[in-house]
Amino acid sequence: MEKIKIFTNLKDNHELYCLGHLLEGAVAYYDATGKDKLLNAAKRYADYVDSCFGKEEGKCKGYPGHEIAEMALVRLYETNWRR
Repeated sequence: MEKIKIFTNLKDNHELYCLGHLLEGAVAYYDATGKDKLLNAAKRYADYVDSCFGKEEGKCKGYPGHEIAEMALVRLYETNWRR
């Protein structure tokens, strides 16, 4: 089985940077419309990313090169807490 190539080049592929913008957009859309379909999808993707990173064997080790991911995760947490 071929290794999945997601999160293998965080610097050049900007996957966590894009995650941050997805989360920010989902929160903004939810705040503006009250519709949670995109917000729920963004939460599932954030959970998936969380499951991929860690100190455990087989998990990715790395960090985003931009603070947007961390800032967006905080906004997602705060939005989820308000619901």
